[in-house]
Amino acid sequence: MSQTPFSVDIQASKNFNQCTASATGLEIHTITGTEQQAFGLYGDGLYQAIRAIMGARPDTVWLYDPTMGGADHTSDKSYNYCYDKFGWSPVTTTLRAISAVPVGLSTSPVIVNHTQWDNKTDHVVNYSAGLSAQESETVSHSWTNSDKVSFGGKIAIKIGIKGFEGGGDATFNYEQSWSDTKTESKTITVGTNASAQSEVPAHTTETAYLFSTLGSALYRVTYQATLSGAVAYQYESWYNGHRYYAVDVNYVLATMGVPNTVTITEDISVGFYSDASIEVVPGPYNPNTRPSPTALLAVGHLLAAAPAR
Repeated sequence: MSQTPFSVDIQASKNFNQCTASATGLEIHTITGTEQQAFGLYGDGLYQAIRAIMGARPDTVWLYDPTMGGADHTSDKSYNYCYDKFGWSPVTTTLRAISAVPVGLSTSPVIVNHTQWDNKTDHVVNYSAGLSAQESETVSHSWTNSDKVSFGGKIAIKIGIKGFEGGGDATFNYEQSWSDTKTESKTITVGTNASAQSEVPAHTTETAYLFSTLGSALYRVTYQATLSGAVAYQYESWYNGHRYYAVDVNYVLATMGVPNTVTITEDISVGFYSDASIEVVPGPYNPNTRPSPTALLAVGHLLAAAPAR
């Protein structure tokens, strides 16, 4: 049946107003047993809904071909396919990507690397060091109601993170199965071109710190499943001059008093590093040291994706 590929595009940033997301995709398929359960189209409730619509309980109800077990099926095999025979539309599920939005962001400065210089001599010593460090950026997924809808395809995920070399973005792409909660990760280098130097006075200690902003951005993708087509049914002893009938599935759902939509949400959490700076601070290493207020401005050239191994 019909399908437009599913994709989710996310841009993460330490500034919430620069966090963006979009989602596209559509699939139409014949309703599955899982979806019949989710929409309540099964058992006595379904038969009672037809009874409420027609005034009499049907003997058999179908949602799609083949329509086996009817009264005419032995003498005329075409009745095994009533949807085709009468030109009715089978019940289908339409799954759509409705929206994707950023819903939360937290950031904090972190020390990703440091070096301590202890000058035990009686004169000034000029120290220098490179301070790059490899860190992991991660993407995790959680779902609500994904078990109520069937989808066997893949979702293309693209993650962009602002604050990388040349002021651009880092991206990593992967494919995700429906309801998959696997965590994806990518290694980056913080401090690609980072080096520190200082003239340390005699008998003193200084520490060079490589700072970065560690962010966690949360996004919510919303999918929606709806039904279309006709519920077919028969009366073996005929009813009002006919044996076979069909009625719109959404009319049946309304009669049953159940929702005609199933909403599925996927929460995507992106853990990332943005920007970097180096500061030399008097004294030994202190894990509680924080950068000066202006240190973590856009110093994007200190971040880059690590080379593939």
